[in-house]
Amino acid sequence: MELLESAMEVFSAFITWPEPYYSVCRNLLSTLQLEIKAPGISFQRLVREEQDLNTSCHFSKTTYVHIDNVVLPLSLTHF
Repeated sequence: MELLESAMEVFSAFITWPEPYYSVCRNLLSTLQLEIKAPGISFQRLVREEQDLNTSCHFSKTTYVHIDNVVLPLSLTHF
């Protein structure tokens, strides 16, 4: 995270430069902000794009988990 924040500081100085530097820095700063908020999101998007995975259709699943306190200690089953 520190590296990303340092990079944001460096590239924010170029935001006042004329085109095309402004647009490049704006896009880079946007990507860095997303990566700080959700680490790995850029890699995930890259893989989806390279593998031509359909990202417009998201399916939701509900998963139920039965926790047996015989197998797991009782201290792990209380949140």
